[in-house]
Amino acid sequence: ALPISVVKIKDISYDAGYLLEMLVVSPKFRGMKLIQQHRLMNKILSDELSILHGITFKCMTPEQYEKTDEK
Repeated sequence: ALPISVVKIKDISYDAGYLLEMLVVSPKFRGMKLIQQHRLMNKILSDELSILHGITFKCMTPEQYEKTDEK
């Protein structure tokens, strides 16, 4: 299981299909490269991703999230 602090999902499809932007904040991302974070999210959501046109992940640690204006 992935311990998650924050999840925000935004529809960015502009009526063109299922296109989402997902912000995920988790301490599990500490020490992981960006590609590793995205691969983890793809693995966790593999079944759900099959119905989407596309998804963009923004993966952050809690510390990174606190320094952004994403809140």
